[in-house]
Amino acid sequence: MKTSTLTTLIFSISIFSSICFSQKNIYEEPTYYRNKVDNKLKIKSKSSFQNLLEVDGKDFFKYNFNGKNYYYLNLKEATEKSIAIKLNNKLESKLKIFVIDLNRNGWIGPYQNLNNINLPKITDRIKSSNILLEIVQEENEQLINPFIDILHFDNSSKRSIKSFKKKNKLTTLKRNHRRNILLCGYWPPSNECIRPFSQNQELNPEGWIGQNWEGSGFDVVSYFPTFSPADCNNCGQGNGDLQVDYQLTSEDWWNIVDSIKPIAIITFSRGSIDNTWELEWNYYNSLSWVDDFTPPFQPTPS
Repeated sequence: MKTSTLTTLIFSISIFSSICFSQKNIYEEPTYYRNKVDNKLKIKSKSSFQNLLEVDGKDFFKYNFNGKNYYYLNLKEATEKSIAIKLNNKLESKLKIFVIDLNRNGWIGPYQNLNNINLPKITDRIKSSNILLEIVQEENEQLINPFIDILHFDNSSKRSIKSFKKKNKLTTLKRNHRRNILLCGYWPPSNECIRPFSQNQELNPEGWIGQNWEGSGFDVVSYFPTFSPADCNNCGQGNGDLQVDYQLTSEDWWNIVDSIKPIAIITFSRGSIDNTWELEWNYYNSLSWVDDFTPPFQPTPS
């Protein structure tokens, strides 16, 4: 019964994500960071998150490197805003887009229109007051503005996102109470990145930030093990909830799920050798398993 419930939850979140959110490459760093592009290149700024449909090629700073053209436009606001960007997914020209948060040196993307992959209708959500747009094209391609509009998710400005949902037939179920979203982390840094969403005061003394997250109507709650040191390489099993152990994780998992009854579950895990973190995608029963740290070393049953 519990396995069926988990499968339904994972399937539901996959369907929801494919409808409402965009598809990206697994990981790629913007050229702005890789090539050490900085303000010396006189990147132009706009003083507000305006209607991007009014922006043309002259508003972007153009930078050529290794046979590619890079275009940059900086958007600034006095305060942070939670936004997504509506894109023109009908373009024929090949390009790649990053949306960079200069406050935190993070980004979303790439979104691309090449190799039989089209741009999505809307980017993922980003919260910032200082955003840099990066467009990458082959130098023989002509720049056509791929940005249409900025959709606001802030409580005080929901008109644009409501309009987008109505036009694209995206609906939200009405509830009388907030629903829970569960985040799970394992080896660093996947546990550390979700620490602010923990309701455990010992693990998160600065306070839980997930209550009615960004006015979305969802409470976001996290569970994860801890390690010493926190930036370990050979981390082992860890301590606390969801230790890296098949039996202990299973026991904790169902207690947590039965307790908070999440409508969506997102698990994070440490990925490749450079310690990137990424969304887990292996949710099926594998043919072989790697031993954990404490007997029995394999899942029961495997």
